[in-house]
Amino acid sequence: MDERFEGAWPELFGGDATTLRSIFLGDPSVPESGVVELVAMEGMVTPEPASPVPATGFLLLSLFADLNVVLPRLAALGVGGSPSVIIVSGVRLAVVHDPNGVRVELMDSPARTKVSRLTGSEA
Repeated sequence: MDERFEGAWPELFGGDATTLRSIFLGDPSVPESGVVELVAMEGMVTPEPASPVPATGFLLLSLFADLNVVLPRLAALGVGGSPSVIIVSGVRLAVVHDPNGVRVELMDSPARTKVSRLTGSEA
């Protein structure tokens, strides 16, 4: 979903904007899997550029996703930046950045069954 909403956003988030753009990323056929929401409002402060080197305690959000579907969708929406994609222990991983520079790791859907390979604790 990609929608604009009017609301009392200053009461919830601060700032002055009463309109926000909300992009929901998720699988509507599996609502219990959750949703990641990306938000943009007028007057938001431009984030500092993300450091190429992770700082101590850096924030990383990790999700399972079908990379063949999600990466083109993010590109079409103009969010996430240029993804970095690697394969670790047979599992394809991608990292994109949210509008505030937070790293978001997307683990390809087959990783659900191979997650033990990432930790080295094969069962």
